[in-house]
Amino acid sequence: MISFLALPTREDIQFGRYRSLTADEIRAVPRFDTLLRAIERRTGGTRLASRQDIRPADFKAELPNVFIWDLIRDQTGRVVDARARLTGTEMSHFYGEITGQRWSDYIAPEVAERAITSCRKISETKQVFAYIVHGITKKQFFVNLYVLYVPLSPDGTTVDQVFGAIALAHGETEPPLA
Repeated sequence: MISFLALPTREDIQFGRYRSLTADEIRAVPRFDTLLRAIERRTGGTRLASRQDIRPADFKAELPNVFIWDLIRDQTGRVVDARARLTGTEMSHFYGEITGQRWSDYIAPEVAERAITSCRKISETKQVFAYIVHGITKKQFFVNLYVLYVPLSPDGTTVDQVFGAIALAHGETEPPLA
């Protein structure tokens, strides 16, 4: 993984296709594996995590790359937006300062829609979810952005927040067209 601070901002990278990651691919991202192991130590791997299970001391090195979002629902209970409660410093460098803002107000509608759709998915499935987005910088370097979403529930049933992280890696070659 590379530091976001060593790269241009999100606006300097043209992103293309994205796809969901399998459980094995999620665990293959060291940052994600570290975070998931810390959560599993708190939950025993047998229940949905809650906000109280997120202990920053368990993953200090990852703090610049994590986020917590509050889910916003319509009258039917469907997730329609999310508000950034906490964003790490590297995430803020990459996306801009979004703490306290709704994703629907984000300057890049395609990014906002992907974030909201992902939040909706984990609120419905109550499962960890991650994806990869392939991109290219203005200097023609290929990069891969990985995003992890972990559902948080205050009661073991209703997902009201998302905990997650981002990771950026150099792409070896141009991503496949498929």
